[in-house]
Amino acid sequence: MKLPPHLPNNLQTRANIVLAYTICLNLEKGILEETKSSKMAERHSERRLLVLCRILGFLLLYIPTDVGRENVAHEIQICGKDRESLLQLGEMYLDHFIRPCMLSTFHCFDFYLTHI
Repeated sequence: MKLPPHLPNNLQTRANIVLAYTICLNLEKGILEETKSSKMAERHSERRLLVLCRILGFLLLYIPTDVGRENVAHEIQICGKDRESLLQLGEMYLDHFIRPCMLSTFHCFDFYLTHI
């Protein structure tokens, strides 16, 4: 799922969020352009790059607190246009935020199923 082209109205007035989201959109656009001209074998790794990029964009959209959103925006801005740094940041959120949450949810659900 591509990042939406615009932030929701409630975030459009926050310049640092707009800047960070624009960085994510530009990164996504660059990866998509590379994907069009690449061979099938390379597309798998480029899909992973898209996932890492989109993690950052969707965190800006859906993180539940303003403080969390500000922190993510600040980290994205520190990376700036440095593609590798942005992708490493996405990887960090995948490894240390998303995967643990997924595992926790899975284990809770598994526990629930075995004890009903």
